[in-house]
Amino acid sequence: MNDDSLLNLLDKLSESAFRYGPAFFALLFLLFLVRTTSQEYQKVVSRKDPKPDAAEKSLYAGLLISSWTAGIILVAISVWYFLFTQQTKHTFEIVIGGLHPSAIIAVENGYSRRVLRPVDGALPFLDFHIAILRDKPFRKGDKFYLSYIPELRDSGSGAPPSWDQVTLEIDPVERDIVQNIYIRRVEKVDGKLTNVDIDTIPMVRDPWKIDNPPKSN
Repeated sequence: MNDDSLLNLLDKLSESAFRYGPAFFALLFLLFLVRTTSQEYQKVVSRKDPKPDAAEKSLYAGLLISSWTAGIILVAISVWYFLFTQQTKHTFEIVIGGLHPSAIIAVENGYSRRVLRPVDGALPFLDFHIAILRDKPFRKGDKFYLSYIPELRDSGSGAPPSWDQVTLEIDPVERDIVQNIYIRRVEKVDGKLTNVDIDTIPMVRDPWKIDNPPKSN
């Protein structure tokens, strides 16, 4: 067995122990401890010489009932733990690229990561890598709402920047992202080359697939 196979085996064993360990422990508890207390109780109540008194019978009956109760509780906890570990998060990942380096995107029920791409002789582009998390699977036609500030600028009034709402859709047929396309050109703003929005094409699907629709058989 090579190192990779051994690591894979250990990984599977640790995952199984994490998921099923409590259930195995609860079953072992029922099989051994409860069985042992039951056997001891039967020995006591069937003993002829000397005959057990009421206090001894009550003691062993209490131990038997306690072991059964503890076993049932452990099984219930292990079932809950097993169901809890089976919960999965469904992830939808997207990248919004070519933004102004000071742009900000906030996403609900998800995470975002900023990545700057250097550009020779100009401001770098900013890409946002976004992961949206859900407990349920994603469906066709789902929409995601992101809060978006295209560029941070000092208005001189001290007012906070305004948020724009960005709508993303999943194409119900192609499973592609449908979103606004921003037309930009490079202009000098405050002595610096800056990407400036000059037009917006709303909710654009994949242009190549629009020009090349699938052929029907």
